[in-house]
Amino acid sequence: MSGKFMRIKRLIVPTLTMVIIASQLMGCAATSQSELLKMLDTGQQIEIEIATPISEEQGEEKTLDWIQLDQLATYDTFRKQLDDIMQITSFGNGSKNGICYINLDGQQEGNNTLYNAMMNRKFIANFIENDTATLKTQQIMDSVYVDTDEGDYMAAAINAYWNLLPDAEPNYFNGGSTLTRIEAMTLLARANTSVTENIGDSTFESQVGNVKYSEFASLVANDSYLTLADKSLNEKTANGTITRGEYIYMLVSNVFGADRMTSADTKKAQFNDCKSAGDIASQQKLSEEDTSKDYYDSAELKFTLDNPDSGCPDKMYQALVAAQELGIISSDTRWDEGLTKSEAIQLYLDTLQAYTKQNGYPVDTTGGTMKPVTEINGYQVSQDEGEASEEFTITEMDIQMVVNTEAYTYENPTNESTMIGVAQKDEVVHVVGQIDGTNWFRIEQGGGTDDIITSFIDGEFLSEYTEPEEETPTETSTETPAETEKPAETQKPAETQKPAETTPPPAQTQQPPAQNNEPDLNVGDVMGTNESGANDMIYGGEVDTSGFY
Repeated sequence: MSGKFMRIKRLIVPTLTMVIIASQLMGCAATSQSELLKMLDTGQQIEIEIATPISEEQGEEKTLDWIQLDQLATYDTFRKQLDDIMQITSFGNGSKNGICYINLDGQQEGNNTLYNAMMNRKFIANFIENDTATLKTQQIMDSVYVDTDEGDYMAAAINAYWNLLPDAEPNYFNGGSTLTRIEAMTLLARANTSVTENIGDSTFESQVGNVKYSEFASLVANDSYLTLADKSLNEKTANGTITRGEYIYMLVSNVFGADRMTSADTKKAQFNDCKSAGDIASQQKLSEEDTSKDYYDSAELKFTLDNPDSGCPDKMYQALVAAQELGIISSDTRWDEGLTKSEAIQLYLDTLQAYTKQNGYPVDTTGGTMKPVTEINGYQVSQDEGEASEEFTITEMDIQMVVNTEAYTYENPTNESTMIGVAQKDEVVHVVGQIDGTNWFRIEQGGGTDDIITSFIDGEFLSEYTEPEEETPTETSTETPAETEKPAETQKPAETQKPAETTPPPAQTQQPPAQNNEPDLNVGDVMGTNESGANDMIYGGEVDTSGFY
């Protein structure tokens, strides 16, 4: 165990644990199995010691609210600054859109989770792994906390923005403080879960007791190393310091599933500070009956923590091997050390990145589309086999209007419906109708009849369109040839058109695009590439090459 672990915490655990420890110290069984079971039945408890990092918590713990992401107002200045760094924009009625406000379906989601954000490749590329973004984030952290350093800037920023774990008054992050098992479970649950009512589990709370944040912890109880099944997870252990090994077990179980741990190749594992302790129950002659007895897992864990050189429990060892195979941890596991707040957040991020590396990103976008809704602003939008039906009236129109500010267009006349696309500033759109009693318009966009896209746009982004009055150049060009028709009689110079040899080189550069006579050239296709990879201007019409040599 690291030498920096000096501070002592005390915890009450079942008698079975002490019996095992006593047996180890004495070199023989201190008591018979029958005596052991009898002591266990009486519910005798003893006090044990757990080493934790030297890091005294500062300040008084703040209240941890349960508010959806786009409505959080904590650290307001920092939140606005981080929104700018991540290029988050306001959206709809008081919501937000951008790389961390997109759900797994690619839709805008104000009540989004950290898990969903980590599943978006753009969030990783534009923020987590972006050097400029991380440097800017580091520069603004001093406005939030007074106790952060280079090692925990990202963890602190994530915690402040997503409100995962409580900070301390007036402005302490306490990144080096250790977490209890209930706090570590709370972190995982809040990072994974959208804000909702009526969370919690009565069975969990009845066994763990009236523990702070138990409603969150209950959401990930099945992934805990210490379980409810044998009562190893109880009010006493829930408030005890969690080890890194336990937390890594919980992360791998939650993100990858229990099967990933059991399938780990333990024979190929290479750790500097960890090995499997083997069948501890058998070694202590407890396997005959006690593997199924209450408190067995906590007893086994306590024995290995007091004897770290013997290795860690086999169940935990499998999780550590899986984590190493996935690239979450290195050969230095520090499995028996207390888990710190900063480490917990960073390990969570590392685990999700390992997941996307293996399984890919379900989302890859900087902006989410809008989710279908059922009722907006006095009219209904119903769903019928996946297609939205509208209940509103439209007065038909047939005019052109110009977009005065870049704006989104929607499937229905509300910015809460599914987003169709974007109308660019100065774009001329065909307005085909207006929603009665509103300032919403139905528009058509697109060049060819097959490419027309119909959608709705808020009228505040449209202005009257005036046809440009640029007909004078056209009139002068038609009159000039009529007056100078005489040169047609002196067309002998046509025989001496060899001087046109000076023009072929630039004209010839236009030949390849002209030969690619693709129909329906789009506005965005004004640039092409020649065979050497250079850019060429594309001319949509035919090129007269009769004068070329």
